[in-house]
Amino acid sequence: MSHTQKSFAIVCDSGCDILPAASAAYGVEFVPFYIHTNQGELRDTVDLDKNEFYIQLSSTKGSFSIYNPRPDDYRSCFTSLAEQGFSDIISLHTSSALRGSYQAARHAAGDIEHARIHVIDTKCISAQLALVLAAILEDRDNNCTVEHACEHALDVANAARFMVIPAPAAPLLTTNELPSYKKWILNAKNLQARAMGVRRVYTMNNEGYPQEAYRAHEMHLLAGNIVRAMSLYSHRVGPLVYFEVSAGAPRMLDLLEKPLDTNEFVSYCAGTINTNPSTTRQLGVGAVGVAFVPASLVSPDACSRLVDDAVYAAAAQ
Repeated sequence: MSHTQKSFAIVCDSGCDILPAASAAYGVEFVPFYIHTNQGELRDTVDLDKNEFYIQLSSTKGSFSIYNPRPDDYRSCFTSLAEQGFSDIISLHTSSALRGSYQAARHAAGDIEHARIHVIDTKCISAQLALVLAAILEDRDNNCTVEHACEHALDVANAARFMVIPAPAAPLLTTNELPSYKKWILNAKNLQARAMGVRRVYTMNNEGYPQEAYRAHEMHLLAGNIVRAMSLYSHRVGPLVYFEVSAGAPRMLDLLEKPLDTNEFVSYCAGTINTNPSTTRQLGVGAVGVAFVPASLVSPDACSRLVDDAVYAAAAQ
């Protein structure tokens, strides 16, 4: 099937933590966030290598800021797809509570005359958003209607869960809309937790805000809590498909993989997602977590192909 024969086009911001090579291989238009560094303005993942950024962020403090894609970035993307003949475009976005790509895309969508732009605030981040992207890709390749795909995307976004242990100093709770006094309170709590040597598990609530779920001094206790939460969810919804998430510390995944080796519930690991620079800046180097969703909503194969090493290797040639 040629590119223009697809029933709709897909756009996704770089908060999904999928490399541009994979998005290009599957016909997904990739709109990156910007990272402001000492080198100037760089495009998330496009101009910044993930592994190099892990090192830079670990050794430098206060030198990196995340900026949203501009409306012109989306306007250019949408216009190009409309000129290619797409009458429908689905645009997926990181939670609007944390980033502003959704607002930028909505602003741009109003200027596009020859295509319908379906802008979706998934209220997800990182691999949680990648699960939504996997579902949309599967729908497009199965020639589903755009209406079905949009409804399916919202179902997956609502059902997907993300549980992460951020680095102790990570600015995870920096949001677009949180009042200044609440930010001050959160910063005070973060400092207190760091002073006490406490690590925490965060989840995303229904509004797309991160919230603390568990805290402990020992990482293995937090990992156990994550797996128990997955088990409880699986007993409600059936088998799960999940991504492991790593921000520059693959050895930390051992903490999750050991308790995940259980027969308490049925699950399928679709692979490991290494966070893009913009997500790494928010979660901190050393963050580890898992994003999961009912396998009845997204197939393991649809998820695993997003992190297929063979696809990356072929795209790089």
